[in-house]
Amino acid sequence: MTVLLNFQRSSLIANGTTGPISAATAVELVVIIVVLLLCVVFLNLTGVVAASIAFIAGKGLSNLFLLLEISPSPFLNPAGVIHFVH
Repeated sequence: MTVLLNFQRSSLIANGTTGPISAATAVELVVIIVVLLLCVVFLNLTGVVAASIAFIAGKGLSNLFLLLEISPSPFLNPAGVIHFVH
């Protein structure tokens, strides 16, 4: 997951686009804090378990955010009409 995130960031930096990287980092930070808080306070999980869940959730949503930022939807053709891939 970290390798994919670094690849996405490097491709954006190579294109001179750094705004989405900052936004993805903010998303990752907020998700880690919220999930860690939820796991420790409401689910009574231990620190290591809660931290690993929060880290994976944060990295995953950061990857998803950058994926949506850098790639067009595979379900849209150039005319903008939705079609399904079989």
